[in-house]
Amino acid sequence: MPTATASFTLPPSASSPTLPLTFGLEFEHILAFHSSLLLPHLPAGTAIIKHLTPSTRLALRQTTSQYLLTRPRYNGWGLTSATDYPSPFGPDWHNKCLEEHGCRGYADEALNIERDILTRQCD
Repeated sequence: MPTATASFTLPPSASSPTLPLTFGLEFEHILAFHSSLLLPHLPAGTAIIKHLTPSTRLALRQTTSQYLLTRPRYNGWGLTSATDYPSPFGPDWHNKCLEEHGCRGYADEALNIERDILTRQCD
């Protein structure tokens, strides 16, 4: 499940004119989106595989077995392009999935969609 972290430094305010307010914000949620939001973040020619077999869904999960007990299904799509984005399971984990299963799970694509949405909301 994606986790987003944002950090901001705000200028001093009327209530605290000398100290800037600095804080971090972390939240976890389920991100559901239309494939049209994913396309701008994919290399040309990448196919989105929306119907994955149960065994492929299991293989694409980027999580520990403890987490699988509470979230038994990977709800993403498969992507057919290689990526340089590292995984906590190893620097070439995504591409090994691509080689073994014909597709890989998300790398940084969902985070880029989040950034786009948050940037529009904050403008």
